[in-house]
Amino acid sequence: MLGFASPLFAQIVVPVRTEPRSFFANERTLLLWLELASALAVVGSALTAAGQSFPTQTAGLCLSIPAAAFVLNATRMYFLRQHSLVNKRPMHFEDKWGTFTLCVLVTGLVIANAAHRVHSNWQGAVKGIEFTDWPLVNVTR
Repeated sequence: MLGFASPLFAQIVVPVRTEPRSFFANERTLLLWLELASALAVVGSALTAAGQSFPTQTAGLCLSIPAAAFVLNATRMYFLRQHSLVNKRPMHFEDKWGTFTLCVLVTGLVIANAAHRVHSNWQGAVKGIEFTDWPLVNVTR
């Protein structure tokens, strides 16, 4: 009333102390997410390259989608956290929706793969291959 700002609109300024271990933790988190993405990509490319049937190759290609999503989400969160650490801005460092969305995506792919496998077995289209019939195993009968 007398020229003072209302407490509702007043900003409280708190200095944020940024320690070097925060930067290292941010990088370590990025590397862990990239490790998971690379594992998914390797499994997907192995299924695509070694797959003898169309469903196996499709499952391999479908694993590359969450791998790319993991890379994009990890990079986005890394740069958001890095920006707030460099500028010493207070920020909630947890990812509220990205991790949940990626887990739902991978779970959906696993469920779809299992449903496809059950459906194929139900129709008798997929026959079991014995371990000795694999091309890398040299077992003679």
